[in-house]
Amino acid sequence: MNPLLGRWLRPPPNEPARRANLRGLGIVAAAMVFWAAVFYLATVRFWTLP
Repeated sequence: MNPLLGRWLRPPPNEPARRANLRGLGIVAAAMVFWAAVFYLATVRFWTLP
């Protein structure tokens, strides 16, 4: 498992829940932005259909 994802799924016991939740939202948002950029580049820049 990805260490960053594992740290979000199983946070240390002394870490506040709010911080763990914000970290999880950040991971999900970053992954969505990354894949949106990949698909944009793949469909608009590299593979343009006639």
